[in-house]
Amino acid sequence: MILFKKRKDLVRSEALCVVFGQLYSGYTERAFYWGILIIVLKMLMFTLNSVLTVHDTTKSVIFLCIVQIYYELLNRMTPYNDKILLRAEKFCIFAYRINLISILVKLPYQNQGLSTACDMIGLTTSVLVGAFILFQVTKLYLGTAKKFVKTLQERREDQKTLQKTLAALKEYHIEKGEIQFERRRRRTGIYLEPFSQ
Repeated sequence: MILFKKRKDLVRSEALCVVFGQLYSGYTERAFYWGILIIVLKMLMFTLNSVLTVHDTTKSVIFLCIVQIYYELLNRMTPYNDKILLRAEKFCIFAYRINLISILVKLPYQNQGLSTACDMIGLTTSVLVGAFILFQVTKLYLGTAKKFVKTLQERREDQKTLQKTLAALKEYHIEKGEIQFERRRRRTGIYLEPFSQ
């Protein structure tokens, strides 16, 4: 309710960002409520799983319907700013649907071979989706590490350039005979101080 009333101020308000930022900051302004929708969806799935006393086939059909509704909302709203996040979400939904369908296929039959094949299909799908997500996260961290290393190299180059410049200035002034330098040590380190002869 608070997010809906303050939806125009969500991006600008620091106080709202501190309190509710995790619920909306990762999504587009149009889909500010998506974090709450995901929480409600998860709570609904867990509650239905523990409360429903129907056969597993019926449970799987109910969960498939809920996942399909979520998928349709996801396609209609496109809540993520990043296309990779949207693709990962769709892959996760696909894996969840494959697992539910494999449960639906193997439950009516007591065939061990069919059951093993369905389990392998579900496991393979989940592993592939997990590998895609892991690859994207690794790529993101490697990109961040690469930027960090580049920043360190640039700082090192700047320090070398500064040292060369200071050395060239010192040499220039000594050659001109304008200023002579004497090294003196203080508690903070070595510094150069001009002095006259």
